[in-house]
Amino acid sequence: VIRQGHMLLRGGRGRLALLDTGSPVSIGRGSEYTIAGRSYNPPTGMQSVLDAGGEHIGRRVEWLFGHDFFAANRVLIDWRNRSAQILSPSAVISDGLSIPIELVMGVPIVRGRSGAKRISAVIDSGASLSYVPTDVVEGLTPTGKRKDFYPGFGEFETDVWRVRAEIGGRRLAITAGVLPPMLQMMFGMILGSDGWIVGSDFFRNRSIIIDYPGSRMVDVTASE
Repeated sequence: VIRQGHMLLRGGRGRLALLDTGSPVSIGRGSEYTIAGRSYNPPTGMQSVLDAGGEHIGRRVEWLFGHDFFAANRVLIDWRNRSAQILSPSAVISDGLSIPIELVMGVPIVRGRSGAKRISAVIDSGASLSYVPTDVVEGLTPTGKRKDFYPGFGEFETDVWRVRAEIGGRRLAITAGVLPPMLQMMFGMILGSDGWIVGSDFFRNRSIIIDYPGSRMVDVTASE
C-alpha cells in the first residue's frame, strides 16, 4: 500500500505495517505479523509513534518495521507494482545498480553528490518528504509548502523545493524541505551539519532491494 508517499505492507484483516529504514527500532501493538514463514511481534512501548504516524497518513498503523526487520531480511520493494517480497537467503539478485550503504545507529547512510559537493544521506523509506541543509536551497524558488511530522516533536510545516542529486551513480530529483532547527541538531549528530535525508522519492517508480546483510541497496529496475 502506498499512501501519501509512505510504503506499507498489508497484514491480516487489512492491518498495515509501515516500512521504515529511517527507524533504528521496530514497534507494534501486540499482534503478530507473519510473512515468509516468520512471525514478528515488535515491542509495544512506543505505540504513540504508531498513533502519530497513523494520524498523519489517515489510516491506523499496526506495526512499524525498522532496523531489526531489515537486518534479518533482504526486501524487494517494487513501487510500480505495489508489492514487496522477502527474498530467501539463497535467492540470486538480478543485475542492477548496487549502492553501498553504511549502517550508523541503525539507519542506512549512502554517499553521493549534489553539484560539485559530496553529500551523506540517510535513506528513509518511512519518510514521504526528503530534507536538505538550508544552504542547498538558498536562492531557489519554493514549489509549495508541505506539512510533516516527527514522533516526539509533532507536526510542522516547511517550504519545499525540487533538488537534484546523484547517489551511488544514480541521478534523481527529490522534493525536499528543511527541518526545524531542533531536528536539524538531532540528525546532525548522525550525519553532520551537511547531511541529507532522502525519503520515498528514492523508491518512487523503481524496484529496489534493501540488502542490509550485503551492506547495499540494489536498483534492479532496468534488469526487470
